[in-house]
Amino acid sequence: MENDKAVAKLKEYKAIVHKYLPYKKVNTQKDPSLHSAISGACLEALVILEGDEDKLRECIECAKDDESGMGWGYDFDEYNGHNAISYIKALAQLLKVKNK
Repeated sequence: MENDKAVAKLKEYKAIVHKYLPYKKVNTQKDPSLHSAISGACLEALVILEGDEDKLRECIECAKDDESGMGWGYDFDEYNGHNAISYIKALAQLLKVKNK
């Protein structure tokens, strides 16, 4: 894939990630980089899943369910955010393998 095409695909994937992981759903008060870190994991998961939005959404939902934070209207916070990063990427790998 040429660089221009790869960058265009990456921008497309970033928009998808933002749709399923809005900034307001990540509590960044104690860790300002948390949203960026989780977004990066989601972006990597989307690459692994070859752009499959439904599977990305499934990864995020499973991470929210299995790695619960303190709540207060946030999906991710300092209590579950870092575990969710690994969870999202690992689940994407498993979903990719499952569908081969």
